Amino acid sequence: MSVGGGCVSLVSAMKPFDENTEQLNNFLERLDLYFEANDVPEEKRTPTLLSLVGPKRYSSLRDNLTPIKPSDKGYTELVEMLKAPEPMEMIERFRFYKRSQKPGESVVQYVDVLKHMTRFCNFGSFMNEAIRDRLVCGISDSNIQKKLLNERTLTLDSAVVVAKAMETEAIAMRQGMSGAKGIDKRGLRSTTREKTCFVCGDPGHIKQDCQHKSAVCERCGRGGHVVKMCRVPINITSRTIRNNKMKPGVTTYTQPQGDDTTDPDHKDQDGRNCEELAGRRTTLQPYNSRLRQYQQQPRGKVPQDYDYFLVLDFESTCDNMKRIDPQEIIEFPVLKLNATTYEVEATFHHFVRPTKYPTLSQFCTLLTSITQDEVNNGKVFEDVFADFDNWMKEEVGLDKRFLFVTCGDWDLKTMLPIQCSILNLQVPSYCKKWLNIKKTYVLLTGEYNKGMLAMINGLGLKHQGRHHRGLDDCHNIGNMLRELAERGFKFLPSMNIE
Repeated sequence: MSVGGGCVSLVSAMKPFDENTEQLNNFLERLDLYFEANDVPEEKRTPTLLSLVGPKRYSSLRDNLTPIKPSDKGYTELVEMLKAPEPMEMIERFRFYKRSQKPGESVVQYVDVLKHMTRFCNFGSFMNEAIRDRLVCGISDSNIQKKLLNERTLTLDSAVVVAKAMETEAIAMRQGMSGAKGIDKRGLRSTTREKTCFVCGDPGHIKQDCQHKSAVCERCGRGGHVVKMCRVPINITSRTIRNNKMKPGVTTYTQPQGDDTTDPDHKDQDGRNCEELAGRRTTLQPYNSRLRQYQQQPRGKVPQDYDYFLVLDFESTCDNMKRIDPQEIIEFPVLKLNATTYEVEATFHHFVRPTKYPTLSQFCTLLTSITQDEVNNGKVFEDVFADFDNWMKEEVGLDKRFLFVTCGDWDLKTMLPIQCSILNLQVPSYCKKWLNIKKTYVLLTGEYNKGMLAMINGLGLKHQGRHHRGLDDCHNIGNMLRELAERGFKFLPSMNIE
């Protein structure tokens, strides 16, 4: 510092504050003496204090002042904050363990709040486990909570990834059901539609908020919609159907062919998409006229035109942080179901080793439960596809009457052609015709549910196994197929791209 045009050195170097050797009040007194002895100006006192107070005290100031920086505060105010007694550990832990997710609070926001609340809890190395435990116990979505509770090895990072993925899927499903922005489960498309009630047909609200949601239709006898929204043709005699289950001697549906009504962007030959078919204000006579006449038939499995149903559900590479292009099949499961008994007679199942992006993302493993070791030990797609072709010829028999069954059109309309085009393989002709079980569900219930779980619940069935595990999904699709057959459906292809 300058005195009379000369230069004078500082009285002494000020040592930083050490929690282990000195009390805070002693340090602050020494700091005041240091400022006085060296004529440190007011504007330099705040940065000097923050430089010498030590990392623990600085972090405490920073946490308490967020989003304001400690350097933006005056020296006197910072000293008062430092002198304030630290919060009691037990009280802070009590508040932490009582904190649950609030309405409208996202998973990410909830986790950020929990992390901030740990600053005075002194969890030490247990901090991440404590946040994980509170996330599982305090999350508001019971489905996410059940999923997290069933994970054998759950870390904080993996819990956040799973919760975020399920939260995103739940939001997309709610928006899709209400006619707002809908996202395909594979993340390939999105559309925007006006909210329209499937119960009364009026815009501006959804089914859950409709005053007529408990109404019983005077035409078909089913609950959940009014006459003007009924799917049953006017020339069909009204019959009482309780809880969407047919009574003896009621009806047999014959599924119409050729219209991919489950694709939200697709319109049938009458210009309607799946959600419109499910109950928008529109005249459904032209569509229903393409249904074969209802037949008097007791409840039970009706004769089908096939020997076997081949239930297929691929799993592919995916990531929630970036788009993977091209996606590759990593699980190839097919069940051979007897079309009379609906029992599984044979199973084809292989994990497939991806070659374009050989390392699975953390999101992919958490979503499907397919591990890196499982795909590393699998065959490449060319070999698996050759094995599948041999299985089709030897186990199924190409001369037999069979029909593929999928949950959506993605598997055979999108994913298989993409995989084959990458490797310059031809899609076999027998893979170009299938039944999309979502369409059958729409015809039965009048509701368009994008997710498999929603359809399983809607049919009164219990989900088995792990969702998004291909082989388990195949068994669940088979159970839905059996239930729909019990309700009198005769299945025909819903998609034929030959």
